[in-house]
Amino acid sequence: MNILYIANLIPYPLDGGGKIFTYSTLQALSKFHMIDMVCFYEHEDIVKGKKALEKYCASVEVLPIRVTTRENMPYMMVNAGKSMFSRLPLGISKYIVPEMKQLIKTRMTEKKYDIVFLNILSMYGYFDFIKSIDSDIKVVLYEQNCEAQIYRRYFNQTKNIFKKIFLKIETMKLERIEQKAISDVDRLIVLSEEDRKQLGASLETCKVIPIGVAPAQHVKRYGLERTDKVKMLFVGTMTWTPNNEGIMWFLEKVMPLCKDANRYELAIVGKNPSNEVKRLCAMYDNVKLMGYVESLDAVYDAYDVLVVPLFIGSGQRVKIIEAFARGYAVISTSIGAEGLQYEDEKTILIADDEASFKAHIDKCFDRTLIKQIGEGGKHVFENAYSVDVIGKKLNSFMQ
Repeated sequence: MNILYIANLIPYPLDGGGKIFTYSTLQALSKFHMIDMVCFYEHEDIVKGKKALEKYCASVEVLPIRVTTRENMPYMMVNAGKSMFSRLPLGISKYIVPEMKQLIKTRMTEKKYDIVFLNILSMYGYFDFIKSIDSDIKVVLYEQNCEAQIYRRYFNQTKNIFKKIFLKIETMKLERIEQKAISDVDRLIVLSEEDRKQLGASLETCKVIPIGVAPAQHVKRYGLERTDKVKMLFVGTMTWTPNNEGIMWFLEKVMPLCKDANRYELAIVGKNPSNEVKRLCAMYDNVKLMGYVESLDAVYDAYDVLVVPLFIGSGQRVKIIEAFARGYAVISTSIGAEGLQYEDEKTILIADDEASFKAHIDKCFDRTLIKQIGEGGKHVFENAYSVDVIGKKLNSFMQ
C-alpha cells in the first residue's frame, strides 16, 4: 500500500522516546508498504535526518517549527494564552500551520494514497483537512500516549495554582478531542491495554501494538564479581515534563540516601536540563550531569543500572524497552513501567518511593542479581518488542 506518514518531528537523531518510536514504526511499515513522509523539525540536522530515513521512505519533506516551551518561553506563553480561548488543546493547535496544510494537499493531489498515517494525537489536528481533500482515504492514528491521563497526573502532582488552572482546561480539551479522534479515524493503535481501557476504545477498530525497536548492537556484559560501588544512570529528554519532574524527585528524595561517593554514583544523560535540575545536581559530588550524548554505548558500559523515577506518564517508556534490548538492569516506578510486560524482581525492579528505590539500588551490589534481571529483560524484548515482531502486527492490523 501507499502510505502518507504525517509526523510531528523528523525522527532523527534518535535522542528521544518519541523519535525512536517514529523511526521504529517507519522501519516496521517499510517492510510491507511504500511510505512518503511529511513532518516538522526544530533543531534537527535535516540533511542527516533525510539520509537516515532514505532506506525506509520514498520521500521526506520537512517544515520548521518552534514547539519546545523552555527554549521558546515568550512565544509559547503567547500560544498558551491563545489556546485558552480555543477548542483545541495547545498540544494540537501549536502544530497546525498553513504550510503543513499546503504540503499535505500537494502530496495528496500528486499521488494516490491508500492510508494517511498520523504518528501522534498532535497530528490529528489535520484530520478534517485530510478528509476534505479525499473523503474516502483511510486514516490510521497511532496514539503514543493517553494524553489526557498525562495531564491529569501532572495536575495532581503540581502545586502551582496557575499551572493547575491551565492543566485542568487542557485535560478537559484533551478528553474531548481523544474521544472525537477515536470515533473519526478508521484505525486506532495504542501502546498498551491500560491506554485502550483509559480511552474506552473498541476492540473492533483499536489494536494494542507496543513500541518496537531494533535489536541492540551493543549488549551489556555484567561480570559476576561483587562490587563496592553502584553506578546509576538516568536517560531522558529533559524538556519532557515527566522526565524533568522525575529526576528532580530522585535528586531530592533518593540521592540524600546515596550521598556516599565511594558507594554510589549517578549520571544524568539528556539534552536541555532545567535550571532546577542543574541546581540540584550541584549539591552532590557523586552526580554527573552529562547533557546530550551522541552515543549511549560507552555510557551503558560504564554504569550498572538504569533508574526510571517517573510519576507522570502514559503509553510506554522507550528507554526501558531499549534497556531490555541491551540486557540492562532497570529500576522503575510502576508508572514508569506501565504498559510493559514485566515481572518484578525477575525482569525489572519496581520502586514507588525513596525507601524502595534505595533498597533496590543496594541490591545492585550483587552483580549476579542484576545480570539475571538484565537477561530477563532481554528475553521479554525478544518476544514482545522487537521491531520484526511489531512490524508483522502492524501490517496485519492495517490490512
